[in-house]
Amino acid sequence: MGDYLSVIRRRKLLIAAMTLAGLALALFYSVAVAKPSYVSHAKVLVRPITTDVTPQGVDKLIIMGTEREIATSTDVATIAKDRMKSTAPVTTIQQKMAVAVVGTTQALDFSCNDSTKLGAQTCAQAFADAYLQLKTQEATKNRDARIANANAALNPINAQIVEATKRLALAPVASPAQAEAQSTLRSLQDQGSPYRQVLADMAKLNVNDPGAVVSAAQRPGAPNSPKPKTNAILGAFFGLFLGTLMAFGRDRVDNRLRGRVDLEEYLRAPVLATVPRTRRNGRTAPTLVTMQHPNSPASEAYRALRTRVLVMAERQGLKTIMVASPTGEDGKTAIAANLAVSLAQVGKRVVLLSADLRGSKVHQYFGLDNERGLSNVLAGEMPPWEAVQEPAGLERLWVFGSGPVPAQPAELLQSDLMRELLAERRKVADFVIIEAPAALNASDCLALAPLVDGILVVADAKHTDRDEVEQVRIQFEQVGGQVVGAVMSNAVSSR
Repeated sequence: MGDYLSVIRRRKLLIAAMTLAGLALALFYSVAVAKPSYVSHAKVLVRPITTDVTPQGVDKLIIMGTEREIATSTDVATIAKDRMKSTAPVTTIQQKMAVAVVGTTQALDFSCNDSTKLGAQTCAQAFADAYLQLKTQEATKNRDARIANANAALNPINAQIVEATKRLALAPVASPAQAEAQSTLRSLQDQGSPYRQVLADMAKLNVNDPGAVVSAAQRPGAPNSPKPKTNAILGAFFGLFLGTLMAFGRDRVDNRLRGRVDLEEYLRAPVLATVPRTRRNGRTAPTLVTMQHPNSPASEAYRALRTRVLVMAERQGLKTIMVASPTGEDGKTAIAANLAVSLAQVGKRVVLLSADLRGSKVHQYFGLDNERGLSNVLAGEMPPWEAVQEPAGLERLWVFGSGPVPAQPAELLQSDLMRELLAERRKVADFVIIEAPAALNASDCLALAPLVDGILVVADAKHTDRDEVEQVRIQFEQVGGQVVGAVMSNAVSSR
């Protein structure tokens, strides 16, 4: 803050000059240039397109900031242009439209500015209808893609089921061949079950109900502008803003995330916790703040994260949670370790599994060795019970270190042994927390995404940028991973 104030003091003449220039230009525009304009409004109630029929938590299913961005997108403007049968460029039509979230509701207000009353009314209604049309199109496309992916995976399994059924019919009763055929058939049925569930969910999905126009656009009365006094205030404010913008040019071009709202917008998922930075005070080993500093702001943030995870688990059946981040320096290891400890502290049976086979440090948080771990299990070198370790002082927490670095980590994570391990741990534990490899550095993380119930994305408040977050979201969407929330690490503590 001191640096910002010093910049303002050095550039105060520039900021004052830009403020006066903005004021003068606004007055000149209002008196000599501006023509009357009219504004019409249409309101749309946004509904989530989901198979979840429970009425609770609708506000968690819809991120209104994201919906507003969609409503002002070029795709919506293109559809609105066709509805209006306009010959104007799409960018010109977009400039007439403004979209705002109505308070804390799930409603969007579409307001259109035009030189005629009829034009304003037609424009506002066209954008409201275009938004709903685009939402329906996107939902249909997503549903069809998921159905196609499920069918592509299910068809080979069904073919194998048919062959196994034939072998079962031909096998002698109570023979080894019959037992083998029955076992194969059960295994194939289990493999196909998730894909059949996807098809069943998609069959129930109503893609034609993204919302409704609850207040149709009306023809406006008095013109909305020009308003000399308002314009003068806005002009002065704009001049002040522009002068400040010029003084902080370098800061304004920085692409790093600017708080939790920015993270939610680019990830399209809620931020479940903001974890402040933790000072090591000369220590070289990682610190479990939930155990060593239980009264710190960071521990309080982990407890808040734990509460939200428990609520989501109860509502959504969340058990296997992957903690991922764009790069390897975002604090995902600390988040995964402390979340696991926090859950164990309230009596939950927790398995912490380090799937970052290229060099995880999870074991260091608990003072464990890494000579055995997940890589040994996936390579078939030892059973899970020999690789798991129990940290001292945490009776309900079991830790799988990453183990020795394998030659092909991505192939191991995509193996049947990995699927079986997750299925087995899911049966015996309340939660399985998986520390994933860096999402943008290798394909390992994407291999895990479809295997878990939900993904927590960790972003560093000081170093993660918007493009990285958006790229992570897109990659997870492409492989069918479900991002349930985000954690912002390395934030400045309020204490």
